[in-house]
Amino acid sequence: MNKNIKISVMFLFLFGLVTSSCNDYLDREPLSQITPNTFLKTDNDLAAYAVNLYTIFPVHGVWGSVGTFGNDRHTDNQTSADYSTRWVPGQWRVPETDSNNDSWKFEIIRSCNYFLETVLPRYEGKELTGNDVNLRQYIGEVYFIRAYDYFTRLKELGDFPIITTQLPDDMAALTEASVRAPRNEVARFILSDLDKAIEYMNNA
Repeated sequence: MNKNIKISVMFLFLFGLVTSSCNDYLDREPLSQITPNTFLKTDNDLAAYAVNLYTIFPVHGVWGSVGTFGNDRHTDNQTSADYSTRWVPGQWRVPETDSNNDSWKFEIIRSCNYFLETVLPRYEGKELTGNDVNLRQYIGEVYFIRAYDYFTRLKELGDFPIITTQLPDDMAALTEASVRAPRNEVARFILSDLDKAIEYMNNA
């Protein structure tokens, strides 16, 4: 009888130990993925996030493509073999469809909004670690990238929705937020983001 009690106590002890170990193991953060709770808390995290947004900037053309110089086609800076309808009265219009599949994409804007909504409260609450000059630099870079993205939309579409927060997956909220702001308000928003970029970025 005494032996059975000892075995039972030992079994219960081992069971509790194994269960506790399993729970601790299951509570670990994923090793192969970055989670929101552990990311964007150091200057290295902010740097990695900001540099990932640099894909928005144009690249130099290769193998005969015009690359960044394409913006100068049909102007006094660069001619081309064909003509542009922008010089035909009444033909320079906002496209009815998104032919280049970029004009109405919000990925970069959303990424910038997520960054700023997450990082700014942490920065103001002194929850971020790392060099303060670097932290401010990367915050300023994201402000600049959002301004640059809005500038491309202003050139392509004129009036455009101004969105500064992450939107829920709700049709009513998305419909309300998709109302296009007048182009002068878009321009002022761009200037406001540029002012914030100047405020945060390192002058050196």
